[in-house]
Amino acid sequence: MCDPHADKEEVKREYGVDLLPEINCSGNGQLHDAVILAVWHTEFISIDIKAIKKGNAVVFDTKAVLARSLVDVRL
Repeated sequence: MCDPHADKEEVKREYGVDLLPEINCSGNGQLHDAVILAVWHTEFISIDIKAIKKGNAVVFDTKAVLARSLVDVRL
């Protein structure tokens, strides 16, 4: 989970989750089974979704900001 605007200590304390410092789009081979866009931060809008997801990964866009061609489910 990554949210550059969230307080890492508060998230850990409240939810028991360690936030990633950033989404790694450097092509290091770390691909995800699912991508869930749950907040509308400009840092996430510019991400190359195809570069971070596995071929059959699900992309869920709760804010309807990504192109429809990139997502499987949208609210």
